[in-house]
Amino acid sequence: MLKLKTLACLMFVLTLAACGPDGGSEPESAAAGAKQDEKSALNTGDTSSECGKGGTFCPTGLECVTWRGGTQACGPASVESLVLITDATLGGSCTFANPADTLPGASIASVQVIGSDGEVKGHGRMVWDEAGFEVAAERGTPPDGTPGSGDACANSYNLGCDGKAAFEIVDESGIAQKLRESEMVIVHMRGQEACGEEVADAVEARICNDPAAVAAGNLDSCTFKVRMVEASSEIYGPDRVGGTIQYIGEKQ
Repeated sequence: MLKLKTLACLMFVLTLAACGPDGGSEPESAAAGAKQDEKSALNTGDTSSECGKGGTFCPTGLECVTWRGGTQACGPASVESLVLITDATLGGSCTFANPADTLPGASIASVQVIGSDGEVKGHGRMVWDEAGFEVAAERGTPPDGTPGSGDACANSYNLGCDGKAAFEIVDESGIAQKLRESEMVIVHMRGQEACGEEVADAVEARICNDPAAVAAGNLDSCTFKVRMVEASSEIYGPDRVGGTIQYIGEKQ
């Protein structure tokens, strides 16, 4: 009898060993390991493709932008655009108050855009203009996409009273650049003190998001105003006004 009991117990122990933790945990352990490997692979993929973490991926409608200091983060997408500059001297109602004032209204030497990274993105090249109701007999040479000589008294372009001019922004290679919200427009003007002007000239700036229409004289897309204020002479030079592009919108 004792031997039969001993044999029964031995068989029971052997059965437990065959069905115990080692036999049942192996599939679960393999599944857990596979899930961990999959998670690690996904995390690696996200990190390498995301803007600011080695990649350029951004949600729809945004672009991977380099900001001041070299950091990258998703920001507003760039849009094909022009900059429209309009004379606003005395509210656009300037006149020849003094016959010696042979340059009525604003005269501009250059237009430039500072990119989101703080670097010069390009300079304005005139693509269209409309002379004001009073203009200089010799209007000068319009900005051509280069930085200019820096001497606005000798080299500038007269818009005239309430005159307008549209500029595409081109880089050093002459390639037109798209513009982005957060970038800055800087305009170099003939200064009242530096050039002996009778009246302090002023300009308004707008962003136009239909370049082809503007080049043909249709300004319907020029609805995005840039608030222009005196720019820091230490950073940009004297006789500059500038403002930040707040909104561009999309071409309809």
